[in-house]
Amino acid sequence: MLRFASGVVVVLAIATVSFATPVLSYDRADLGGGLYGFTFHIHESDGKSEAYACSLGWKGVGTATIQQVKAFGAVVVDKESDATSYDGLGSPPYAKTLDTWYYDTSTTWVGIPGTNPWDGTVMTGVVQGANDWIMSMGTGALSTYGDGTLVAYIVVNGEVEWKGTISREAGPTSQIGQTPEPATMSLLVLGGLGMLLKRKRS
Repeated sequence: MLRFASGVVVVLAIATVSFATPVLSYDRADLGGGLYGFTFHIHESDGKSEAYACSLGWKGVGTATIQQVKAFGAVVVDKESDATSYDGLGSPPYAKTLDTWYYDTSTTWVGIPGTNPWDGTVMTGVVQGANDWIMSMGTGALSTYGDGTLVAYIVVNGEVEWKGTISREAGPTSQIGQTPEPATMSLLVLGGLGMLLKRKRS
């Protein structure tokens, strides 16, 4: 059974100002066996629909690693449409939900020149490293996407961190984060303190 948690919900619950620039947010699913699937999407609250360009990179935190499964043991799968086509095929069967890829069915991402946020090198499209997954992609000059635009599905055997930029007409905005965010940890600590105080009063 998959368990979901949203990274943006916790942040919004304690935020006092709304986001005006694009922010990379995520939903988390517990896949079992210590694996977690993170669906990353763009969150914004200004109601604009514009073209996006992203240079984003993800890495596992500590000893955690990005899961990058090959179909038939040899075929690199980078996008959702291919992951869907290969799902269940081969021996052992390829599992779409256990691999890392970008969304290309609901969002038309195409490779564009950009900068690898981890080492500063120039790149285009998707680059998979030993424990990182990087994309430099755009939605096209005349495209119109807004709040909730799907970016990537990242599978990790632990927590994940990311950095890079998301650009639209107003220019690039820096993105950096890690799961769980400090806001999540703060809420967990406050909840634990509240439970201790309640127990002492009873």
